Amino acid sequence: MPDFAWVQDVGGSLTVLADQVRRAIAWVYENAARFGGDPNRLYIGGQSSGGHLTAVALTTDWQREFGLPADIKKAAYASAACTI
Repeated sequence: MPDFAWVQDVGGSLTVLADQVRRAIAWVYENAARFGGDPNRLYIGGQSSGGHLTAVALTTDWQREFGLPADIKKAAYASAACTI
């Protein structure tokens, strides 16, 4: 489970958080076999801000940005909290 910076600590830039999570996903894909994982069974998910970052990961061009297969994730779940 990757962690990411608090938006307040990075000057309000969501791009920093998105980049951290995308790099973490790429690292897991590239290193899964080292810790007994299967890179062909990569599932991602998040809730609240993690749901937003999951959506960012779903729109990532993995080939262009990381040199990885286009569809490295097998499934994703993004959930956002809403208060009225």
